Amino acid sequence: MGYRSEYTVKTLEAELLKQNPDIDIGILKLTVLNDLYETAHERMRFFRDGTILVLRGISSPLLTNDQPFWDMTPQDEAHPIGMFTLSPNCLMLLSPNHKQPDCGFKVVFRPARECSELVDFARLAAMRMARKWVVCSSEREARDVAAYLTEERIAEAASTDRLRPMPYTEARTLFPI
Repeated sequence: MGYRSEYTVKTLEAELLKQNPDIDIGILKLTVLNDLYETAHERMRFFRDGTILVLRGISSPLLTNDQPFWDMTPQDEAHPIGMFTLSPNCLMLLSPNHKQPDCGFKVVFRPARECSELVDFARLAAMRMARKWVVCSSEREARDVAAYLTEERIAEAASTDRLRPMPYTEARTLFPI
């Protein structure tokens, strides 16, 4: 889901139109779908080696938004991380820089109370990464989120977004162009 939100699709379309203003709209749509498909596969190859940390028992429900998988790697290449809210009380973090000796991945389960700074980071990320909507567990929380998500704050957060060009590493596409 993280690579196919409306925001991601529109951003990629705009970038491709800048590169080729005369592109046929049908070809543009197929190119975007092919790019998103390859990006999802490439990023999963990237994240599948390393450590998956699952934080359970989060006391206050987590938020989620219109971009539920958060690939934070473009913000700091030295510390790649992906985050995904599995449920209101469970968070998954993917860390490919903590590689395993056998080139696989290791799943570690921890109580959330042992990693409160990561839970707090996920709460902030849910609001910082939102572009259209956030799911909250109560009306009070929704009011707090709405007060935080001003148009200025959304624009400021969006200004830090990075498009990561993905080379096609496989002869695999959804649609021939």
